[in-house]
Amino acid sequence: MRRKYLLLALLVAATILVKGQGTKLTLKDCIDTALKNNITVRQSEILMNNAKLNYNQAKYNRLPNLTSSFEYGVNNGRSIDPFTNGYINQQLNFSNLNAQASLPLFNGFQLKNTIKQNELAFAGATMEWQQRKDELTLQVILAYLQVLNDGDAIVLANQQAAVSKQQVERLAVINEEGAAPPGNYTDLKGQYAGDKVSVTNAENSYAGSVLTLTQLMNVPYNDSLEFDKAGLMEEVKPFETMPDEIYTLALQKLATVKASELRINSSTAAIKAAASAYYPRVSLFGGASSNYSSAAQLSTLLSSSFVPSGDYVVVGGNNEPVITKQNQYANTPISYGSQVKNNISTFIIILVLLLLLYLFARYLKKARKLVSD
Repeated sequence: MRRKYLLLALLVAATILVKGQGTKLTLKDCIDTALKNNITVRQSEILMNNAKLNYNQAKYNRLPNLTSSFEYGVNNGRSIDPFTNGYINQQLNFSNLNAQASLPLFNGFQLKNTIKQNELAFAGATMEWQQRKDELTLQVILAYLQVLNDGDAIVLANQQAAVSKQQVERLAVINEEGAAPPGNYTDLKGQYAGDKVSVTNAENSYAGSVLTLTQLMNVPYNDSLEFDKAGLMEEVKPFETMPDEIYTLALQKLATVKASELRINSSTAAIKAAASAYYPRVSLFGGASSNYSSAAQLSTLLSSSFVPSGDYVVVGGNNEPVITKQNQYANTPISYGSQVKNNISTFIIILVLLLLLYLFARYLKKARKLVSD
């Protein structure tokens, strides 16, 4: 059984290898592979995604800030009853619930400017990612053309070496018959040796060009790779425009130029966001809380009766007992849900940074300016 699986795996691997060897890479294939695998491009994409997260977070900061807590515990011995705030000496189960929310009403347009800052930073990171892709595309095109050029150089070197070999073989026959000077034969043999060296140099140059291209594509080097140049002229076409027009168009279209402009605008928005600290701030703060105590009980009146209190008053020289009213109650524990519902307390606060602080900050700003001048 193991042998069958091993033979099947070898057959699949051989099929994939034969298929890979028979496939020629076009320029578009190389560019697509490089854009997908290149580390520099992928790092730039990660930075862009991080800038997008910061932008989304800046937008979400406009939402109210909500916090809540739940507490449940058991006290043994002497403790304070949260229901009556009195001391008791028994086992007590207690629970506290809290929920709070805050909403900024005005903070000197800090949220607005921060959102603008991160929006422009995200757009700038997108343009930088596009710039990395454009630069990589250009590098792949140049490397691909270099591979094709070195491949043609190998063909020419082999043709020259084949011609030199034929001449050496022809002159060897003539030299054996003594019909040619020996020096010509020796010179031609040296030329043939030089042509073989040229073939080796061309092959090494081709291997180096393929290595450069595979590094840009971030794929393993393979000396059996083949490259298709049939449709190359359709993919690469001349750009028939004057140099001045090319420069003007580059300023309008190049991602690196747009990225720089967006970074400048993002920094301007960041300055405005920081300057918002000089303005007063207004925020809305509110919350609700409730509690539970196992010591809380509901007393229900069952009956009333009049009984002697043990005291007396003197009436006409006689001691008359004092009668008092005595009530009988039935105590039942209050349920958790009822206590939480009945003990709810709410509050709303508007926090305002005093205008005096704002005026004082403006005064300090002007004072620093006068001192610096």
